[in-house]
Amino acid sequence: MISKKKYILYSFAAVSLLYILSSVFSVREIELLTKPLFLPILLYYYLRKTNSKSEIHTIICFIAFYIGEMLVLKDPEGFYLLSLVFFLIPYLVLLYYVTNDLLLIIKNYTLSKFAFFFFLVLLFLILLFVSVILTINTDDIIEKIILYLYGLSLILFGIMTVILYVYKNSKTNFFLLMMVIAFIISDMYFIFMKKIDYNWVFKLVNLVTQIFSYYFFVNYSILRTKKNNV
Repeated sequence: MISKKKYILYSFAAVSLLYILSSVFSVREIELLTKPLFLPILLYYYLRKTNSKSEIHTIICFIAFYIGEMLVLKDPEGFYLLSLVFFLIPYLVLLYYVTNDLLLIIKNYTLSKFAFFFFLVLLFLILLFVSVILTINTDDIIEKIILYLYGLSLILFGIMTVILYVYKNSKTNFFLLMMVIAFIISDMYFIFMKKIDYNWVFKLVNLVTQIFSYYFFVNYSILRTKKNNV
């Protein structure tokens, strides 16, 4: 028998699929209906799995992500820079906690035999993301500052995450690593669409990795919250 918590994930998957298809094929009515739903569904899933013993920084991340997504939904051009600011907030919050986690375990080094594979994958993505950031050509100083700050925070987030995974190969850190990889790919293809070419392939990759990044984020947050409440 399927549990209620599984039904929440199935609902998230169904809503996300409808959102991706409606966005790629420009079915605005369905996009307006589905996009406001998938993050609240994940937040509800997080609260159920943690028995309402939520962490305030996780709630802040959910709120910032949601506001950013709604700004993009309302007017992606008009709220472009403002939405980037809201998407930046969770990166900075997560970077702070990842740094703290790393400092706590750095003295007890144990090398994972799978760590180098993920290190190489993430290193390649980081280098690719850096090259994309450096090719951005804009005369807007504010936009350039926000994008550089956005890129720098994500690069530091990625480096810290892979070091953390090297030190401690756990399920929590695995979801964290997958989340960062999804963030990098999603943001990279968002920049491709914004600055290089807007096409359905870039759009599809951006949306799919975006959805997976939120899925990995909620699973990482659940495991971390449970560990902290033990």
